[in-house]
Amino acid sequence: MEFISFNEYKFLLLNSNLVKSLIVLIIGLTVSPLFGQDFKVSTETGLITYERILTFDTIKAEQLFTKTKGWFVEYFRESKEVIRGENKPDLIKGTFMTDYPAPMKQKQPIESDITVRIKDGAIKVIITKFITAPPTNVMPLEKLIFKNDGSLKGGAFEKLYKDIEINCQGLTDNLKITIEKAKSDW
Repeated sequence: MEFISFNEYKFLLLNSNLVKSLIVLIIGLTVSPLFGQDFKVSTETGLITYERILTFDTIKAEQLFTKTKGWFVEYFRESKEVIRGENKPDLIKGTFMTDYPAPMKQKQPIESDITVRIKDGAIKVIITKFITAPPTNVMPLEKLIFKNDGSLKGGAFEKLYKDIEINCQGLTDNLKITIEKAKSDW
């Protein structure tokens, strides 16, 4: 068995932050492909955009449309206010409001647009146009959480960005679960 010297031990202790940073970096590189693939700033529009494709091998577009519209009614309690347009059987558009913890420890309502494109066996969910709503100033989220150079502000703004991503993932997970559950009832 080989022992390390006191100086080597002291070096490791003094540089434990370096070790922690390396561990966080390795975990981040391992886990990051699981998150963030669908949530980004669109190069086309410059807006924060969440996109996800859900697949359902044996369900026709008409059935997916009906189940998705039913999900809108169930998931968004004020669905009449949420659904802004539809084109049966391939499109449902809406606008919804979600409260997030704000940097000043109050709730920040954020309005978002949701577009659901439907075809046989698949749904594409696009959530974009994240806008802060009253009681605070109304502004695009991009102006609130990004610096002028395009980098993400740290602290509470970074947390808000991650919270929105997690909420979008949860919303689409819920849609998939609802449709799969309804599929098993057929």
